[in-house]
Amino acid sequence: MTQMKEITMRHFTFNISIKLLLSFVVMISVAGCQTDNTANVAQSVANKSGLPKLKFHKPKNLNSAVKRIRELHEILSSDSPLPAPKTFKVVEVVHGTGSAAHSHYHLAGEEDHDHDHEESEEELLHDYEVGAVTEMADIVRWLPKIAGDSDLDEQSWKDVAACSKKLEELVSSKLGDLDGEEEKRTAYQSISAESANHILELEKAAAVESEVQDQPKVQTKGQP
Repeated sequence: MTQMKEITMRHFTFNISIKLLLSFVVMISVAGCQTDNTANVAQSVANKSGLPKLKFHKPKNLNSAVKRIRELHEILSSDSPLPAPKTFKVVEVVHGTGSAAHSHYHLAGEEDHDHDHEESEEELLHDYEVGAVTEMADIVRWLPKIAGDSDLDEQSWKDVAACSKKLEELVSSKLGDLDGEEEKRTAYQSISAESANHILELEKAAAVESEVQDQPKVQTKGQP
């Protein structure tokens, strides 16, 4: 009888130990899942916290780029209130899911001809704002590429590239570590005179392009 009781107690103790062990394993698994889910949510929030640098405010040619730089220079150098940021309605098209997800962007109301539409895609609408200081810094950075697509000869293009690099370095050295358009505008005013000299050189280069464009094209024999 005593032997039977001992066997029963051992069986009972064994069952309790198994249950406790299983409970412990379940708790660890749940905690691990919660940690993973929290990390995934944080990553998703971080990825959606802001849009990448977009180029919807990029001028179409050298003349319009230099003209816009001059306009922005005059605005930033004055004491008049800063204009409201340019706002673009931008459609973000998200393809795929999970780690394979990727996005591309186009202006709202315009057809997206650059990408094929897929079944697994999502469209999100954003307001993309560009302040005056940011716009000027962006255009100055884009100038060599814009000039490269113009009718400038090689030497004139090199002059534009060198001048825009100097202006970009000047602006970046004074404004690069600052936050807020007003703070950057105040800093820009301290380099306004030096910036004006570089902009004047850019305007001379843009004038050269205009002269090239205004020259009548010489037709060779056999051309209509």
